[in-house]
Amino acid sequence: MKGRPLAVLALALIMIASLVAAPFIPARTAFTADDLWEKMAELERLQKEIEEYKSRISKHQKTESTIVQELGRLDDELALSERELAYIEKSIDYNNDQIRITREEIAVIEARLSAQKAAFDARLVSMYKAGQTSYIDVLLTSKSFSDLMARLHYLKRLAADDTELIEGYTADRLELVAKRESLEARLNELEELKASEEEKQEAVLRRTEERQKYLAQIMSEKSLFEKALDEMEQESKALERIIAEAQAKGQLPQRELSMIWPVTGYWITSYYGMRYHPVLGYDRFHSGIDYAADYNVPIKAAESGTVLLAGVNGGYGNCVIIDHGGGISTLYGHANKVLVKVGDVVVKGQQIALVGSTGVSNGPHLHFEVRINGQTTNPLDWLP
Repeated sequence: MKGRPLAVLALALIMIASLVAAPFIPARTAFTADDLWEKMAELERLQKEIEEYKSRISKHQKTESTIVQELGRLDDELALSERELAYIEKSIDYNNDQIRITREEIAVIEARLSAQKAAFDARLVSMYKAGQTSYIDVLLTSKSFSDLMARLHYLKRLAADDTELIEGYTADRLELVAKRESLEARLNELEELKASEEEKQEAVLRRTEERQKYLAQIMSEKSLFEKALDEMEQESKALERIIAEAQAKGQLPQRELSMIWPVTGYWITSYYGMRYHPVLGYDRFHSGIDYAADYNVPIKAAESGTVLLAGVNGGYGNCVIIDHGGGISTLYGHANKVLVKVGDVVVKGQQIALVGSTGVSNGPHLHFEVRINGQTTNPLDWLP
């Protein structure tokens, strides 16, 4: 029996070493921090766009409404509803990812706790087999004072390590459980918001119908349509000055240009120059070419350059203007969505927008212009 206290102490020390040296089991998640940061950045971008559209709608309401401004307001309200819906969907997706990550982390902690408990159980069994010897027995059988102090030190270390490991793992688990509960509570809130998706979708459809009805009214009433086109011509002339001033600030050098078609695979529905207008019954000038295409077909930069304008521009709707140097610029109108911002440097073939029907437009198409020192010229002279 005299050897048993020493055997128990030795066994205890071995168990300490095995617990301290237990391998760390990393959580294996399907998502990375970068993934979550990207989704958070997308949420922030959508929130910024929502605030911008709310501001623009407010400005529309404060100014005297022309036909083009009224169409712009309807376009903005439609875009706002679409982005609010996208924000809800992205928020749900982001929180679902976080919940899945947290659950995987909890599973890892629970596995560690289970392994820890198994180690404690194994130690107790070994100690039982070694004999019913208490810690007091271990201390009382010390051969000297220094032996007593050494045994006391190791026993304290054993107890402290046991407590530290259990408390540490338990605290981690409780923290992760709390995190999961918080995220699930947030998800419940978002699920309630998701229930409002149908309302948002109805709002999108309703505002689309309002816009179509208003545009149909313009198209059907000759005087209204003529007024809308007059407003667009005034905007086109105003762009001459805006583009010229912006180009003067940028002062890009003149270079040889080799433009590509900004949209391919479809067809031209209206050419540059004087054309007979079927609604008005007489010839009117058309400042570019109209290229029919489906909604959200990519619009590409015809040449490399710097973005002078990106956003709503009256009857042109969502519009992008790019400066190519030497006084040459291109305009892309009626886009559903703009993908660049003012000051961006774009390369030939880069996606800059998506085909839409914003502004004075009765169907999805690209209105494309080429301008020299702000004045329009025939785009076909520049395209292959």
